[in-house]
Amino acid sequence: MVPPKTTSPLPASIRLPLMRARVSQPKDRILVNCASLGPPGKPIGRDGRVLPLRDFARTININLIGSFNMLSKFAARLSYGRAAGEERRVIINTASVAAFDGLIGQATYAVSKGGIVGITLPLAREFVRYGIRVIPNPKTSLTNPRLTRLVQYWSRRCRNREVANDNGP
Repeated sequence: MVPPKTTSPLPASIRLPLMRARVSQPKDRILVNCASLGPPGKPIGRDGRVLPLRDFARTININLIGSFNMLSKFAARLSYGRAAGEERRVIINTASVAAFDGLIGQATYAVSKGGIVGITLPLAREFVRYGIRVIPNPKTSLTNPRLTRLVQYWSRRCRNREVANDNGP
């Protein structure tokens, strides 16, 4: 696990973490985009004030544009070589049921996750020629105790800025 700064337009902000990941795992196989910023905000608050556009843009920039930035760089690396035999490579983008069924105050988050769902099929069609699968993970629909422990483990490591050289718990 190598957490990059996905929203930076500078290629080095993504290239360097990918290079560090390659050192620990020489074969590129999987990318899991877990961008999930979702502060609540209504377009019109109780006081009549509108949601600042910068708040909307920040969520879109991190969740959607950052995910696309990361997956495009990773897919480009994978496109240079073919998978051996039956081996497959995959890009998993964290989506949310909010993309389909957002709650009051989740409009910005729902838009960002709806974008993730919306780009999945076109990217899957485009990347199939490279042997890369692209799938969304509507995180709330896969809740189980083992997955919860795994998510907590990796979240803690990410918060502590630890680069994992292991396979998890």
